[in-house]
Amino acid sequence: MPDKLIAVILGCGKFAPSAMNIQLWHFTVVTKREVLAMIDKEVKTVMVTETDDYSRINSANSAYDTFRTVPRAIIVSGMIAIKYGESDSANAVENMAIEAHSLDLGGCYIASFRCAFLGANSEKLLKLLQIPEGYEPYFAFAIGYPHIKPIILK
Repeated sequence: MPDKLIAVILGCGKFAPSAMNIQLWHFTVVTKREVLAMIDKEVKTVMVTETDDYSRINSANSAYDTFRTVPRAIIVSGMIAIKYGESDSANAVENMAIEAHSLDLGGCYIASFRCAFLGANSEKLLKLLQIPEGYEPYFAFAIGYPHIKPIILK
């Protein structure tokens, strides 16, 4: 996937609406599948202790992949001190998802990866992803080329 497409998608995220138009989010583009696999491994480590069946079953499933096997993902972090940082981050991901679709790319809006930052390796992951202090990773947008063309009902 050309970097030019990622830049266009990021631009759409950047101009998403935010509370008081302050746009205090941070985008981390993850281009290495090994990094996504590290996050996925940590997600499974945390999910195994969850009380809901869905999380526990997926944590034991070697085929389960938090990032749906895509080669890239954009992690959107919001400033913790901002009241609507999480909502603002959601708006940014939605803008990116719409733009990706317009470019014939596939994407998956992901929140479940957040539990990786509840585990023992949280600080290590935050540092690896260069998430600034005072920011929390809220959502991820996994991007790739779809295997099939989506059906759009009219």
